[in-house]
Amino acid sequence: YNQGQARQLILQAAQQGIIGNGVATISPDNSFLLIANLPAPQTFLGQGQTGMYASYLVDDKGKTGFLAGVLRSVGNGVYRAHFHSQVPLHHYSRVVVSVENPAQLGQAPNGPIILKVKEPMGMMTFLTPMKNTATTVWGKISGLINGRKKPAINPEAAPISPELLQSLNQMDVDPEPKK
Repeated sequence: YNQGQARQLILQAAQQGIIGNGVATISPDNSFLLIANLPAPQTFLGQGQTGMYASYLVDDKGKTGFLAGVLRSVGNGVYRAHFHSQVPLHHYSRVVVSVENPAQLGQAPNGPIILKVKEPMGMMTFLTPMKNTATTVWGKISGLINGRKKPAINPEAAPISPELLQSLNQMDVDPEPKK
């Protein structure tokens, strides 16, 4: 894993019926930037409740996490959060976005999770019974990876963090040829 490279994590709807997506970038200088397309937070709340989107970073094993920032609306359904960490972020490979009550904002999400990093099947599937969307996207990505020179992934190493391998592989896949 090369620390001199920014990582991009693709976020997708955490449950069916949610229209939204996002991209989180974790830079070598430990800054975190999240851009998401989402409906207004009120969409997910009952009448009269106030809510805002909050982003959380979660480590590779899904054991620890913390509030990375509140998403601010920058217009047209686009939300943004930026955070510069004092501690290295390289073992955080998952991001979740939830709707939180501003009065109860904590280091772990209390509200419904709206977006999460796209996971290979089996990682966090217990959270939501994902239907075919995840498998087709994952198929495309593994197709991309397999089409290139095969990275040496031995079966024992793979469970450590498929998302990390995936995000690094995605970064090598450059849709535009270098000038």
